[in-house]
Amino acid sequence: MEFHLISSQQPLEAFETWIQERNETTKAQLIYLHDELDIGPLSDSEISFNELRNNFWDHLAEHQIARPPHFDDLQKILKVLRIAQEQEDCKVYYWLQGESLFWINYYWVLHWLHPIKEQFKVINAVGLPFLNDEKSLIFPKNWNTIPSTELNKTLGLARNLSDPEWEMEQEEFKNILQNQHFVRLCTPLGKVTFEPLMQQKEKILKEANMANFSKLSNPKKRTFLEHLNTPLNRKLIRLWIQEEMGKK
Repeated sequence: MEFHLISSQQPLEAFETWIQERNETTKAQLIYLHDELDIGPLSDSEISFNELRNNFWDHLAEHQIARPPHFDDLQKILKVLRIAQEQEDCKVYYWLQGESLFWINYYWVLHWLHPIKEQFKVINAVGLPFLNDEKSLIFPKNWNTIPSTELNKTLGLARNLSDPEWEMEQEEFKNILQNQHFVRLCTPLGKVTFEPLMQQKEKILKEANMANFSKLSNPKKRTFLEHLNTPLNRKLIRLWIQEEMGKK
């Protein structure tokens, strides 16, 4: 048995095709983790993790920024953990991507799957050269643009983490929890930094005001958000802007 974990709120066509083909020879299951853990609170002594996260996404939904939540990522991970502990030959793969939210999700997954570290492998191939369906060379930033024909080759890049890596990644997640009320920024190589929320918010709102964001058409709003020079999650930025617009 093998599990393939990937952070995505939508099914990925290439992975859906690939997992069907892989199931012809290997019992494999594709599991999508829907949450985006680079924004919002991560722990609260008063309520469960799922309730905490869904409350946060409810708030975004009220501003038409996100769909109504029904995240159960923790249940998915705990199920994988239980099965892997019961089946020694079970393998668990995490398909890592380079943006901030994927790195934070990755550290969170490691936090829970540490008991099966011998069965866990990470695949970090985003940015490497691949061939698209037209046989042209591409350097994708995420898994959305990789064709299914390239995924078997990519699987060959899966690797176990060394003990020092596990320790370092565990410390990274502890640091994230301790600074969960700060804005979490992450480099493409996974280095997490923290910025005061108000400092980042004021900077973004200043840029939005200069661009007359409230008067832009929807396509131009999307373009503005895409071209902001920050790794911040765009949903958080939209929340800040719309809350500010609501005050006027």
